Amino acid sequence: MRIVLLLLVFFHVVNVHAEEADSTAIFSGIEEIVVTATKTATQLEKSTVPLSQIVQKYIKATGSIKLADLLQEQNGIQLSTFLGTGVQLQGMSADYTLILLNGEPIVGKTAGVVDLSRIVVSNIKKVEIVKGPVSCLYGSDAIGGVINIITEDVGMLKNSMEYSLQYKSPVQLTNTLFTALSKNKLSFENSVVYNFSNGYQTNKATIYKEGTPYHDLTINNKLTVRATENIQTGIGLKYYYSRLYNTDEYASDSGTSVIAQQNDRTHEFNFSPFFKFSKNSIVFNMRSYNSYFQYESHINGEVEDGDLYDDQFSQLFNKLELQLDYTRKTHVLTAGAGGFYNRIQSDRNERIIHQHQEYLFLQYQYDWKDRILINVGNRIDFPNDFAIQWLSPKASARFNINKYFAIKISGGRGYKAPDIRQQYLNFTNSLVGYGVFGADVAVQKIEELEAAGLIQYFILPKERITTLKPEKSWAFNGEVEIKPIPGKMTITANYFRNQLTDMIEATATALRTNGALIYTYYNLQKIYTHGVEVNASYKIIDGLSFSAGYNFVDARDVSVLRKISNGEVFRRDPVTLQTERLQRKDYGGLFDRSRHSFNVKIYYENKKHAFNTYLRLIYKGKYGWADKNNNQILDIAEEYAPGYALLNFSFTNTVRERYHFMVGIDNMLNKKFPTYIPSLNGITALVGIRIQLLQP
Repeated sequence: MRIVLLLLVFFHVVNVHAEEADSTAIFSGIEEIVVTATKTATQLEKSTVPLSQIVQKYIKATGSIKLADLLQEQNGIQLSTFLGTGVQLQGMSADYTLILLNGEPIVGKTAGVVDLSRIVVSNIKKVEIVKGPVSCLYGSDAIGGVINIITEDVGMLKNSMEYSLQYKSPVQLTNTLFTALSKNKLSFENSVVYNFSNGYQTNKATIYKEGTPYHDLTINNKLTVRATENIQTGIGLKYYYSRLYNTDEYASDSGTSVIAQQNDRTHEFNFSPFFKFSKNSIVFNMRSYNSYFQYESHINGEVEDGDLYDDQFSQLFNKLELQLDYTRKTHVLTAGAGGFYNRIQSDRNERIIHQHQEYLFLQYQYDWKDRILINVGNRIDFPNDFAIQWLSPKASARFNINKYFAIKISGGRGYKAPDIRQQYLNFTNSLVGYGVFGADVAVQKIEELEAAGLIQYFILPKERITTLKPEKSWAFNGEVEIKPIPGKMTITANYFRNQLTDMIEATATALRTNGALIYTYYNLQKIYTHGVEVNASYKIIDGLSFSAGYNFVDARDVSVLRKISNGEVFRRDPVTLQTERLQRKDYGGLFDRSRHSFNVKIYYENKKHAFNTYLRLIYKGKYGWADKNNNQILDIAEEYAPGYALLNFSFTNTVRERYHFMVGIDNMLNKKFPTYIPSLNGITALVGIRIQLLQP
């Protein structure tokens, strides 16, 4: 019976579907080959898991500069802006989404999240988004899904050179130079992007700029050598530099105000050599990814030591992976092995951290007459700092009933290893005095405070502090795809459910004699998310397409539900001030998640007169913002941030096939929420020009 249940739960991985007009193969320019869901080239129409893609045609049409701007317009995606912009998929927190660049992880996380504002879209060919756990192929951090940023393949381009200049109000300037050169067996790609902004204020009563002033530089290079018909090798290089600066006012312990200057710097350099051999039914890939990331943050103010905050972080990451694909008629077998070394040094950690991990993965796919496709796989991870992960399985299937109707089902297990912050953090806030310690150093630090007489009492006993276990999830996706008018109209509806156990959470452990709390990380919570995502796309006439999507997410903490059922949760009525027992209907679920969201997009392209227009309406419903009544539960109206709608429009015109002019307006409805979304700056104008200096 257990085996049967395991096989039933087994059914998940990545329910790949064409998410909206941006991801449906009925529109011209949509690429039908995807790679992220299986790590092999697969036709979009044969995918067995939830996948969407945004192709270059629509990327350019939006006028987006950073990846965060692009992703916020996609159905089923919600952005989280705490300590950097991250992505939530299917209601899972942003630190459960793995961000890849050409299949390799982007390093340098803040609070467990890769800040999407670091990633420019200038040389992006497309973005593939897989929803649901993909730990079977990518290991830790892919518990909620994967976003893979795929850059241009210069080998598929002719010689070209392109310069673009874009201005967004109020004063955000972007310069981009892209070059692609190819001759005989050698090809080279280079892109240089420089961004500058002097920031902006949504609240004129303060000196702090919610739109933070910054400038950044991104340089991408890729050299490819096609040595023979069967052998291809090369190397990719990237350099990123960013400086962010701001001024703010803080309240000191004495109650006086302190004017402080923030100055952050980021450096990132990576190189990624690769080798590929393909012949007949065999494809062999060897990839190496090597990255160095450095981040410095300083906040200086008029205090005794002149330093309110000082943090330096550096990370060295080296990875090597081998992958072999074998195809025989309708069978595809994928096997891989690899490992990585990770070195992290930070002022916030107790010591320099050294990690290494080795892994194996295996995947099998069977295609029966293009009617039934089955994909199964598993990965084994051998980390040096927590238990071996023997099972990260997946199973998925697609049933093409006829040309009008298809069904996809998938299920699988994901896991997320405890990160450096949760294991080794040693942080004390110099202004307030509270502290946060990683689980591996917490006992030592708390005992040091206790010996110094600085602990007033313990909230949780020290004996409960143990080595953290990886967070684990089981997930299921079931999707129906209907094509009432094949080639013109597609409708998809996907039901998903994710159940996460051993969730790692920072919990108060002790109270200091100064009244400040000491926090430590524990495996405590069990949560679930489930919901429905619906997408529809329709090609009205040649060149005119319409798409719409709706997403419903319900995310809840199982322990809170249990306490409510047992009558253990109370709150004070904000009107009568009477204490009342919380009812199940009062619980709003997890914070920072909209239950309802949708978007509508209309794209028109006139090839005769060489112009296109793109209109996008994006709505995000109300979501939990802050715990106002201090019961750590979302349960009263004052704890919600209001819902909002964004209306974005862009127009692009091409002259003489060489000059491309763009104008646009973002946030046409002039929405402003300084408290909840400080980066939202009302109506934003966009003007740009792109010139092909060397035409292909």
